[in-house]
Amino acid sequence: MVSECQAISRRKLKPLVITMGSQRQEYIEQMFANETMRQYFESPVFSQGIPSRSIRSQMALLSHAGKAGILPDDEWAAIRSPRAKTLFEEDGATFLEKCLEEVPVESGR
Repeated sequence: MVSECQAISRRKLKPLVITMGSQRQEYIEQMFANETMRQYFESPVFSQGIPSRSIRSQMALLSHAGKAGILPDDEWAAIRSPRAKTLFEEDGATFLEKCLEEVPVESGR
């Protein structure tokens, strides 16, 4: 009998790595090129020089993730919509749930 967890097909995670390049980026690329890592992760997206203070808020983190291409297109469109900005201003704690409530969940998520 296949357990429910085994039956669920999940998409691979796509990491967002903030680095200024050089040896650190090379090391991370090699790490994610490993066969074991490739089973669970897509190749990482590298973004250079995002100050940590600029991703402290949920909205800022989602914005950087969307611009880097690691959010599904429909979700990114909902998050950057004028409606999302209004929902965020009304209640930052629940805006994400509200702005994604009409977005279909992609298979494998």
